[in-house]
Amino acid sequence: MSTKTVELSLRSTLSSALDLVDRIEKLKGNGILDLVKGKNDKKIKYYYLTNAGVDFFRVITDFSLWTKKRLEKDTHPLSVDAFEETDLKSINT
Repeated sequence: MSTKTVELSLRSTLSSALDLVDRIEKLKGNGILDLVKGKNDKKIKYYYLTNAGVDFFRVITDFSLWTKKRLEKDTHPLSVDAFEETDLKSINT
């Protein structure tokens, strides 16, 4: 692997990490996520969905189900589990 390839890989990794931090901060700022710090190591952060985040997750899941049914589009792989766990009959109208 060349030095240039390693440099590009590191930039990409850093950029992805900064994007993730930015997204987490936006979700926290909008009350979707919150965190608690580890008891023994304050550097460790445990993120969780707030009540608003749980409600939002339900909306996104329902919207994804509607999209899958009505638009016959491929869905993101992360949605597949939600589709399998959710009854499609609930959106039949």
